[in-house]
Amino acid sequence: MVKLITSPILGMVLLICILCPVIVFLVLRKVSEIKTLPIKIWFFSYWVGSIFFPLFIFRKHWEVQMVFWKNNFWFVTFVVQMDNNFWEELAKLLVIFITVWVFRDQIKRFFQKSSSALAFGYWVGLGYGVGEAFTLMLCMLFPKIGKLFGLNLFFAFVTWMGVYERFLAIQIHAIMGGLVGVGVYFWYKDKSWIKLALFFVIAILYHELVDGTVLFIMYFQRLKLAQFLLKYMMFGVLPVYVILGYLILIFLLITLKKRLELKTENITEPLVSN
Repeated sequence: MVKLITSPILGMVLLICILCPVIVFLVLRKVSEIKTLPIKIWFFSYWVGSIFFPLFIFRKHWEVQMVFWKNNFWFVTFVVQMDNNFWEELAKLLVIFITVWVFRDQIKRFFQKSSSALAFGYWVGLGYGVGEAFTLMLCMLFPKIGKLFGLNLFFAFVTWMGVYERFLAIQIHAIMGGLVGVGVYFWYKDKSWIKLALFFVIAILYHELVDGTVLFIMYFQRLKLAQFLLKYMMFGVLPVYVILGYLILIFLLITLKKRLELKTENITEPLVSN
């Protein structure tokens, strides 16, 4: 019984897959405009986001072949890793569009405000991150499943450090989802494909910063910088990246709010002067 309670597997399920989403759900319902979003949309977007990770993970088969073809830092980082980033952010974008398509008028109005679009994208990204955490855990416990997905996790184990790492990872995915959500806001408000693509690329680059750091450490282990990053990766570098992501979201919220206020002033000023 004691082993079960202290098991990191149970911790992964309870803390990462259940407790964290529940806390985020309660916080978003308290502080954002999407608090009036119907419960069914919350559940639908979360579960679709979770399912999309294993659905999109089959790309690992061709990414592994790409690594075998050319295994150097620059190719792996800026081609193979970028391919991974693209599909993961595309998955989040598709979850948003699918949710809008299914529920239409019940959710479209939430994308008229940048803050609610960001919050909903954050929620979708969190769901995707939880789907990743649960899938990777299954692949570690049952390596044959990992082989089916193109993942080689035969010597990986579920540990409490892994639970902590997934706690950070799901927030990173949520931040990327928030960036994608802002892009969708611009698409609905201004019909701007350029701005949608811009924030999609920003999400990809943020993703590249995180995973690119890991690749840098793997390829340049003898460099002092790589050794420093490795030493402080879990309790220094990754938390800093998470904080950086939140600062980017806060900056966007403040900037877009000021932009809206400026537009409102420009519209009302002529009316007042008349």
